Amino acid sequence: MAHPRTSVDDDEVAMVEQFSDSPFDDSPAALWRQYDALIFDLDGVVYAGAQPISHAVDVLAFLSTHSAPVWFATNNASRTASQVAEHLSAMGVAVSADQVITSSAACASYISTSLPQVQKIRVIGADGILPLLAELGIEVFAGKEDPTVVCEVVVQGHSTKTDWQDLAAGFHSIVDGAAWIATNSDLTIPLEYGLAPGNGALVAALAAALGREPDVVIGKPHTPMFSFTQQRTAAYNPLIIGDRRDTDIAWANDHRCASMLVDTGVDRISDAVTSSRYQSTYLASDLRSLLLDPAQS
Repeated sequence: MAHPRTSVDDDEVAMVEQFSDSPFDDSPAALWRQYDALIFDLDGVVYAGAQPISHAVDVLAFLSTHSAPVWFATNNASRTASQVAEHLSAMGVAVSADQVITSSAACASYISTSLPQVQKIRVIGADGILPLLAELGIEVFAGKEDPTVVCEVVVQGHSTKTDWQDLAAGFHSIVDGAAWIATNSDLTIPLEYGLAPGNGALVAALAAALGREPDVVIGKPHTPMFSFTQQRTAAYNPLIIGDRRDTDIAWANDHRCASMLVDTGVDRISDAVTSSRYQSTYLASDLRSLLLDPAQS
């Protein structure tokens, strides 16, 4: 899956111009054809809350029609892959659950291989991991459920329903010796009306109380999510498409993959970037740029 960044120099960023309103052109030199996997982030790239991002549905429909190698990789652990696929289908994006890679699934995989003896886990948020842990035969305590039960691991992921009692139960489990795994550390999440606190904000709250950081963070830009994605896609030359420099673009650069930053979510393409870790291979106004020949833009 990993490959050297040969498309641009280290200090150069290739700019892909915005599409006009003309019909999509199936160019043999289109950007999407140059990669063996197109790995899309979801929040801020395909949708914001319940609303699709402009042009995302049409572009994904075009790619589906042309049998493009489309995958979705999300740090959001609040849904299962099947629920994400249903959400996309309701927007008009035909996708199977097998094409969806979530941080909750990557987390369950990490636990099964790295912590195979674990029997009890407390889950704060991260509803998407609950059925996966049950399949592993692990006894799960959701949030504040039975807060005095001794658990070996606390998993913390995004949920809009997480409250103080949930955090307190997680806090006490960690103080009592449980390993602390965060599905991701995104500080914000794009919604229909703008940005809102993400899982990273609640992880930071618990970290402040505990005086330490999680033992493991699973999601982008960290290695567990990459390893799981590599296993699922079997890609050698992927293009990672996202809206966040500190997760999507850093994830691509840390693992020597090409990347596209789209100007539809958290980060703006006009923002100054000094660190090469956060510089994307391509900058795009929206997903229509995938259908362009970058040499002609």
